[in-house]
Amino acid sequence: MMGMRTITGIAAEGLASTYGANSTAAKAAGKQAAAAQTGDAFFQIQQAAVGKQKLEFGEAVQVLNRRLRVFSPKGMFENYYSKSGSGDGFSNLARNSLLSLVDAYNNVNGMIKSSGYVTEEGKRLLNGVQALLQGKDGQDYLNMGLTLDKNTGMIKLDEQKLVSFLGENAEQAKKLLVDKGFLAPMLQNIVEDVLGKKEDYYFCRPFSVSV
Repeated sequence: MMGMRTITGIAAEGLASTYGANSTAAKAAGKQAAAAQTGDAFFQIQQAAVGKQKLEFGEAVQVLNRRLRVFSPKGMFENYYSKSGSGDGFSNLARNSLLSLVDAYNNVNGMIKSSGYVTEEGKRLLNGVQALLQGKDGQDYLNMGLTLDKNTGMIKLDEQKLVSFLGENAEQAKKLLVDKGFLAPMLQNIVEDVLGKKEDYYFCRPFSVSV
């Protein structure tokens, strides 16, 4: 890109020197050089924007990965559940951990929704989670306090509903959160998929508008 711009600029200067700065050829070459410079600047702006979004997205996914550790097999959630599935300690752990998980999920979802550079694969990345919350177990998730905004894809957690649900349906809560095919394992699969891809897999590459 820089080479193209330089050659065009040199050509414009040569024509201006040979035929005069006001000649038709010199003016045309000058416009072409200006357009190339504008295109180059726009391309660099795109590169910077995409690079920043890729970095922030990667960091957000890493945060989501850390928040999922509580819900991993033999993690703190399952350990507390096995010891006191209906106790205050388990309830507090579940509430705080789920609040943190929802916040991390919403951050990733918000980046996907707001970016103009996400690929189609990126736009579909969280579809499985959203389908889960609206599928055959959707009412159970609602009863547990998890609500999905169908327009934004954001999740809200009603803490009072969650605490009540944990007290009466701890086994069901465990299933909905940590059993295979449910919320935490599904999110973990997404995280591993993202981290296993090349850095720019979910983001479009900048394009040149140089003429």
